[in-house]
Amino acid sequence: GAAVLWGLRGPGVVPRLGQGAAGVGQAAVAVPREVVPGHSAEGPTRPIRARSSRWRQQVQWGVMDLSGPYRETFTDALAHAGQVADPFHVIRLANSTIDDVRRRMQNETAGGRGTKHDPLYRIRRPLLQAAERVTERGRTKLRGLLAAGDPKGEVRDAWHAKETLRRWHAPIVNWHRSQVTNGPTEAANNLAKLIKRTSFGTANFDHYRTRVLLYAGKPDWALLDHLTPR
Repeated sequence: GAAVLWGLRGPGVVPRLGQGAAGVGQAAVAVPREVVPGHSAEGPTRPIRARSSRWRQQVQWGVMDLSGPYRETFTDALAHAGQVADPFHVIRLANSTIDDVRRRMQNETAGGRGTKHDPLYRIRRPLLQAAERVTERGRTKLRGLLAAGDPKGEVRDAWHAKETLRRWHAPIVNWHRSQVTNGPTEAANNLAKLIKRTSFGTANFDHYRTRVLLYAGKPDWALLDHLTPR
């Protein structure tokens, strides 16, 4: 069957990702269906709830970054849909946390920002590499420099990253089941950002919303009832 995918990406862009083979892939293009103000769950929840029950039941997967409000939207408006944590954002969160811990420990042990001779600074990049890409020599270097630069074992504070990922366990597992990502949604969000940047900011949200929906192509004219298409 077909799996209808729905993605959420801030600020307030609500694109429909389209249809793809269930559990196999994703739609190639995201079409913004609505633009809402703010970053709360209320904004994107409203247009989804406005859809018919039959339409909502067709949505099998909801793809998102690690956003609490967007997760709340899917939980409230599309409770039956599997929630998918986009893998890019999962990895970015893990890397960001590791780097935060490294910087904090570096400040404590070196008394300031690291230099090229400080152990933790020397492994700042290997720490962010995928484990399978680190050679045996690299692992030996990591172990040695961690022992030298992290005497209190404070890097274990990365436990906070583990706890965050644990709370997102089900959506992360769902990615392996669905193989859908937030990539098309990110593309739609980049379009919205480009429009805002080329406009040197937007003071009128209604004008901004209209431009995003028109520039994206194939707009839902019911959402733009103040315009008359030619």
